[in-house]
Parts: sequence; structure tokens; C-alpha cells
Amino acid sequence: MKVAYLILAHTDPLQLQRLARAIDYQADIFIHIDAKSAIEPFRALDLPESATLISERVAISWAGFSMISATLNLMQAALDRNSDYSHFVLLSGVDYPIRSAKVIYQFLVANRDRELIQFFDMRQSPDCYLHHIRYYWFRDALFSYSKLDKAIRYGLEMLLKPLTRRKIEQSFLPCFGSQWWALTPNCATFILDFLQQHPEVQQAYKYTFAPDEHFFHTIVANSPFLHRSNGLQPFLGRGSAKMANLHLIHPTLSKIYDDRDFDEIAGSDKLFVRKVTTEKSSRLLDLIDRELRSASCVDSV
Repeated sequence: MKVAYLILAHTDPLQLQRLARAIDYQADIFIHIDAKSAIEPFRALDLPESATLISERVAISWAGFSMISATLNLMQAALDRNSDYSHFVLLSGVDYPIRSAKVIYQFLVANRDRELIQFFDMRQSPDCYLHHIRYYWFRDALFSYSKLDKAIRYGLEMLLKPLTRRKIEQSFLPCFGSQWWALTPNCATFILDFLQQHPEVQQAYKYTFAPDEHFFHTIVANSPFLHRSNGLQPFLGRGSAKMANLHLIHPTLSKIYDDRDFDEIAGSDKLFVRKVTTEKSSRLLDLIDRELRSASCVDSV
């Protein structure tokens, strides 16, 4: 049994190369490169044989549904290769393992019947619910990635802000969590089949804000796979980092970790750290490789 790593990348090719090498153990690695990024620097990388740059590329916008489309493409590429994986582990190109690839593999295989995703009922946070779902958002380009297109989208958001969309909870329990999770192939297959049978669900989420933090979570929460997940959690306050599954994530979501953060990372019970870059984090990654990734055991996650 292998693990399928699904990686969303758009920058820092050298960091992506280091990440791919670090997780290359009993794994197939599927990489989506943002269609707005030049592909040549990524094709020139010395990636392990287990790594594949998928051909179906999406131009991703921050907080747009395009992030969901790219993730679905990664899921489909992995299922087309093999359905006998322990999990589909979603990562970004600026993540890095803080345990050895073998230890991560052993943990995932030992939990091969679990969906490693947790979430809370969005209605427990009215502000979060209103902000993400009830208003109309136009995060993805309408016709081009230009200042004019951006201005038109902003104008549409302002024009439609007095309106609220149909309540999604009439059909689903709306849930919110961290973008980064690990799902079994059976769960991924269910999601893809469900969306094919219910295209209106994708349409309903197309104009929401940051659906990567609630789209998959809502589907799992309303599926037969709920009981296999980490499940509904109490609302602990705003911030998707509170719902992190396998990652150590800073509450700001934007902090780039460096060697000054090593003690915090070493004390974490997570499997990955987010975010790191070649420019700012090389010394930290060297420390992680030398001091943490040689460990032979992992705490419970």
C-alpha cells in the first residue's frame, strides 16, 4: 500500500523539489502547478520518479473556487493511477515534513480507515458563516487576470453585498476547517461521484469565499464518511489553524517559519509544518532533517 500526496504549488520550485524528495517513501506524488506560473522551472527540477506534474492545470485565485477545481484534478489524477492508497494527503508546495517519511507512512497506514479531517458547524460562528457563504464573492477571473477584471469583480461584490444567497444549510450542514487534510480513496471517490451526480453543489459554492476551508468539509460532514472522520468539533474561535489536521500552522496563516522557530516545531505533535521557503527557511529545514526527521516514532496526531 502506498500514500498519494497531492501538492498544490505555484512558487519556489527548489522548495517543491526538497519537499518531494522528503516525502518520497512508499508514495506517489501528484503535483498541480498553478496555470498562472511558468511551468519550465518546475519541469527542470530533479524530482523523484514517484512525482508527476499533472497536465490538467487551473489558474488559481486566492479564496476562489479555482482552488477546489485544482484539488479535484489532483484527486482524479491519483484515482486514475491507483485506488489502493492509504490516503490522499493534501499539501502545498511550501509545506515540509517534520517527521521521517517512513514514520508518516506508518502513521497513515495504521489509520487507513480514518478520514483525517475535522471541522465545526459554521452556524456556531455567524460572522464566519455570513462572510464565507451567505454573500456573493467573485474571487476567480471572469475573463482575464487584469486590473479591469479585478475591478469588475470587486464592483459585483459591492453591488450584490446587500443581497444574501440561498441558505446552504437548507440542504447541508455547513462545516468549516483547515484546507489541508488526508482522505481515503473511498472518500475521494465518493466526493467525485457525488459532485458528478449533483453539479448544483459546485455551482452553489462557486461564489463563496475561500471554499477550500469549507467545501470538502461540508461534503464529508454530510456523508457516510462522517463517522470515520475526526468529526464535528466545538467552535474554538475564528481561524482555520485551530482546525489543523496534520499541519503545524501559525494562526496568521502567513508566517514563514525559520530556524528561530525550531523549538516550537520540535515540540509539535503534527507531521508537517506550513509555511517554509528556500530563501527564509533553509537553515530550519536542515535542522528538521538532522534533528527530527531521523526520529523512529511519532506521537498521536
